[in-house]
Amino acid sequence: MNKIQNIKVLFWDIDNTLLDFDAGAEDSMKQAFSDLGLEFKPEMFDVFQKENPCRIIGTVCIHNIAPAFYGSCEIGYKFSSEFHHMGYATEAVGFCTKLAFNELRMHKVTAVVHPGNVPSMKLLNGLGFVQEGLLRDYLMLHGQWCNHYIYGLVNK
Repeated sequence: MNKIQNIKVLFWDIDNTLLDFDAGAEDSMKQAFSDLGLEFKPEMFDVFQKENPCRIIGTVCIHNIAPAFYGSCEIGYKFSSEFHHMGYATEAVGFCTKLAFNELRMHKVTAVVHPGNVPSMKLLNGLGFVQEGLLRDYLMLHGQWCNHYIYGLVNK
């Protein structure tokens, strides 16, 4: 697992128990959870700057996990505007993508992006995701149904 340089990630397990795990550790994520007597089923990851561990700067989640024949999941993320364009989201999304491939054994990770969110599209492209299509009326935002692009990354 690659080392994370600038962030610390806290994991909420399926029972909403907060688990502190140094994202830069070399140990296997699965083993860390197993040692705690927990099955690894994260829903949301809170992201902190390492130098300011008292302030959440963003969140990342892995959801819509479809194992077996599909081997896919979706990743979502949101970061405080104060921390945009600083590499934190790229680092956190990259970390969680590797986690999905290496620990959850997913074959494919997807993400959906509003067509107006160009920085998010650039983030995903920079991590190797490819725009695969348009999801019409995918999500209601501010009382309006909105289209979203779907991006995918296949584990090769």
